[in-house]
Amino acid sequence: MKRMLTLLVWLSTMMAIVPTLLGQGFINLNFEAAKIIFNQNSGFIATSNALPGWSFFLGTNQLSAVDYNDYAVAHTSGLVGSNSLVLNGNFSASVDGNDSISQTGLIPNGSESLLFNATSSSFLVSLGGVNLSYATISTGANSFGQSYSVYAANISGFAGQTETLTFSSPSGIYAVLDNIQFSPVAIPEPSAISLIFLGGGALIYVRTRNKRRSKPASLD
Repeated sequence: MKRMLTLLVWLSTMMAIVPTLLGQGFINLNFEAAKIIFNQNSGFIATSNALPGWSFFLGTNQLSAVDYNDYAVAHTSGLVGSNSLVLNGNFSASVDGNDSISQTGLIPNGSESLLFNATSSSFLVSLGGVNLSYATISTGANSFGQSYSVYAANISGFAGQTETLTFSSPSGIYAVLDNIQFSPVAIPEPSAISLIFLGGGALIYVRTRNKRRSKPASLD
C-alpha cells in the first residue's frame, strides 16, 4: 500500500512537471479567443483580452492595450471583428507600419510547415529569431469579397522546440492576419508551386475556350 501511494505521488509530480519541461503550445492562432471588453472611456481593449496569448508591439514598445475596429484612424491596429476586414471566423489581427505581434510556444513534433492567411506578402515572419521565407500556395476571399492569400514556410528544423513566432509589418504596410497553423505537411518546392498555378491557369483557359466553341452562333 505504501509503495502504491509513493507511486501515485511520483506520477502526480511528473504530470505537473512534464508540461513545464516540454513547454506550452501556441494558443489562439486563429484569434477567436478575443474578449471584447473596452477599457474605461476608450475604444481600446487590453491586449490580454483582444489577443490572448500574444504580445503586441509598436516598434520596440510593448503595448498593454490595442485598437478594436477604430475607424477614426486610417487603419486599425490590433484586432478587427465582425466586419469586412475579417478573413476567417469572427476576428482577425491587424498590423500597421512598424507593428508586430509575437508569441512564444512549443512547436508540435512533426511540424513541417507554417501556414497563415494574410492580405499582404510584405509581412516579416520570424521563428526563433530566424526570418522565414514563405510562398503563396493558394488564394481566397471572405464573404465580403476581401481577398487574401494562404502562405506557407518550411519550419521542419524547428519541430519540437520552444521558439518565439513574430509577424511584423514594415513601415507603410497595413495588413490583416489570420488562421495561423503548424502543419505536418511539407510545402512544395517553389518551382512546383509555380507549376500548380500555371496548370490552374491553363485549365481555366481551356475550359473558357471550349465553352466559346460550344456556344451556338447568334442569328441575325
